[in-house]
Amino acid sequence: MNYGPRTMMVPPLSKINKVIIIVVAIFFVINSVLKNFSIFVLEQYLGLNINSFLEGHIYQLLTYPIISQEGLLAFVFNLMILWFIGSPLESSWGVRRYLGFIFTTVIGSGMVYLLLAYALLPKGYLLGSVTDIMGLTNALLIASAIINPNQLFYFMFFFPMPAKYFCLLIVAIQLYIGILTAGAVTAWVSLASMFFGVFYMWLVANKFFGIGEKRKSKAAKDRAKLQLVRGERDNNPRYWN
Repeated sequence: MNYGPRTMMVPPLSKINKVIIIVVAIFFVINSVLKNFSIFVLEQYLGLNINSFLEGHIYQLLTYPIISQEGLLAFVFNLMILWFIGSPLESSWGVRRYLGFIFTTVIGSGMVYLLLAYALLPKGYLLGSVTDIMGLTNALLIASAIINPNQLFYFMFFFPMPAKYFCLLIVAIQLYIGILTAGAVTAWVSLASMFFGVFYMWLVANKFFGIGEKRKSKAAKDRAKLQLVRGERDNNPRYWN
């Protein structure tokens, strides 16, 4: 058994995640400065809010993840997930599938918030704005755990555990927050992000978009066209498509 020091492999930062990290970091700094000087807060304009959305600010359905109201540690942790978990997924899936995953989780969970908020409006409840990229990063953790359930994640940076148990713990924590604490809305949006991430993976795995089916069909046709040809001057067989 090897008791030597463990080395952590740092994956290369992928193109899409590099753009996301830069944009989110810029808005984090701007929002922090504006809050510090009591000018205004960006979540009023870019966070997802039911009243603003009904007034026509539909762009908030895409902008709400770039505004973070968490502390610096949680913010850095989310960016690390984008780098260490998101980059390998983007490299494996390709840009198109990875962007599809992002938009499905962000828009899907945003719609869940809007439905909850709209249902509670007649009862006099007013839900605050939804912000933060945590829902997307949690969805990335779930996706990585589905692909490789026994890889090690480090809970609180110190306690190693298989990804499948780590993600079950994340879901349990979000359920606890969603049912028993004041942060219920954010928790349910995060859970919705995980659900829509898994749903997107299920769609792709079942060839809903025709991805993979076309490749199999092409491979079958190629095998059907494969012929054995012997050269006139060479006794070695040659294969042609």
